Amino acid sequence: MIIAIIIVGDPLDLVFCAVGVDMYDCVYPTITVRFGVALIDDEAPRTLRLKSHACSEDYRGSKGYEFTDSKNVTWVHPGYGGSPERKQYDGDIARAKKVLSELDTYYPGAGKYDIAGFFWWQGDRDSRSEALSSHYETNLVQLIKQLRKDFNAPRANFVCASLGQTKKDDVGNEREILDAMLAVDGRFSSSYPEFKGNVAAVYSQPLSKGGSSGNHYYGHAESFMNIGEAMGCAMVQLQLNSTQTCSQLTSEVSESPSLSPSLKPTYVPTIIVSSESSSPQPSYTASEEPPEKDIV
Repeated sequence: MIIAIIIVGDPLDLVFCAVGVDMYDCVYPTITVRFGVALIDDEAPRTLRLKSHACSEDYRGSKGYEFTDSKNVTWVHPGYGGSPERKQYDGDIARAKKVLSELDTYYPGAGKYDIAGFFWWQGDRDSRSEALSSHYETNLVQLIKQLRKDFNAPRANFVCASLGQTKKDDVGNEREILDAMLAVDGRFSSSYPEFKGNVAAVYSQPLSKGGSSGNHYYGHAESFMNIGEAMGCAMVQLQLNSTQTCSQLTSEVSESPSLSPSLKPTYVPTIIVSSESSSPQPSYTASEEPPEKDIV
């Protein structure tokens, strides 16, 4: 019998272990963890130093941080550059841009577009972690700024909605996420002056018909309709710089043909982004057929 002992010193060495050569040496995995190095499916050297300045200060996303939870367990969260999940964000953005670059293919006759805004209804996964929920506000602020930068739309509005099961008097992780969303609402909060008049949050608990984000609200269609309508109304309010209710806006636009064209239904691509979605695409907000030539 021949026993091969391999001193693993590179991620590629793990391949040999996987095909039948046992790894007797524990130095490599121990050292890897001790010094905060991750093995990633990326270009060589296929390792990433999670505590490096590049990971903590990556301009495209959140900063890295360490968090000690209530059980005295310390978690190391890499910044955007060190997270495998960045591939989902990058992929979503790339697919959305691809659709926009080939707009005529999907909407014949459409010659141009404006990014009017972004919708964001997310938070379930973050609500399950003290570390993630405690940093939700910071990450949400970064997300808003990054989306505007990636789509070259600095004036694009942003509307988010809270988890349907979370009440304002709740405590815990879910409450932190709700508070984070309310904090970025530029209509009522002064925490972020740059978001005044262009960021809104929808408190969705009164609109939900039961269930929770974990069970998709029992699939109750009315919950999704109610929250979707409220988010759409908030987007219209931001676009028109109006404090009127949805019903007032709808009535005013439909009954007054002499109103400024800016109040009329127009087809504006609105990128719908969600951490659970795989391919965000433009969606049109109006009740009639798309125009034959241009999108205003």
